Amino acid sequence: MSRFSFLIISLLFSCITFSCGENGKQTPVKDVNSSTQSNTHASDVTPERIKSKKETQELSELRDQLTENPTDYSIAFQLIQRYESFEMIDEAILVLDEFIEISTDATRDIARMDRALINSRYNDKLFAYQEFLDLAENGSEENRAEVYFQLGNLLALEKYDPPEGDRIKLAVEYYTIASKLESGNALLYKRLADLMYSIGKLDDAREYLAIFLVVYPDDWQSLIDLAEWSIEAEDFEKARKYLDRSLKSNNEEIIKKANKLLVSLNNR
Repeated sequence: MSRFSFLIISLLFSCITFSCGENGKQTPVKDVNSSTQSNTHASDVTPERIKSKKETQELSELRDQLTENPTDYSIAFQLIQRYESFEMIDEAILVLDEFIEISTDATRDIARMDRALINSRYNDKLFAYQEFLDLAENGSEENRAEVYFQLGNLLALEKYDPPEGDRIKLAVEYYTIASKLESGNALLYKRLADLMYSIGKLDDAREYLAIFLVVYPDDWQSLIDLAEWSIEAEDFEKARKYLDRSLKSNNEEIIKKANKLLVSLNNR
């Protein structure tokens, strides 16, 4: 059995067990970032970007709830989501810091992942990188796939370049580890495809993107990309097959791109 066939079978099998989606497992880490106890230090001054009394009231209620239930991560997470939506990043990180200080159960690792994630987006990418690495080595086993996925994202999407080596090479390494730990996260294969293409590994890029499309067959832009990469690889038969599939899209722009590429193929 070829590596390609094995990966597809593994991915489809894993999707029965895991939640396949744009963000992999639907943990709080990906959705925004988490948080916790905050009422004490929460900003008393309402930022200008909070426009309505309803929003102010909502924040106040969440802070009160968290003060009463400081170890309830679901409340903390909601508060962090609101803080981030209002670009109150320092407040969000403070909530996370306080939660991590008092938490003694499995949610502590999730809060650390969320803190690393929010730092990777806004504040301190080096801190985020070091935190993810520590979680990969010393954190709970059940979160390890997610940690490596986020390490890959930090390098591939946030473009953090660690001093240890080449950014792209390390990103591929982290995504690959994540895919072995949880092959049901289809987005891993899309990310790997893009990275492989960026370093000129066209065959690997096409293979990974084809795996991604097994789970998301209606991702029309990825289908167009795969057709273009197949033309680049001079695999015209597969390119034509992908373009024919693209014509089933309801997106006029996709249909226009597919027809243009088909005309180009016919003129060869």
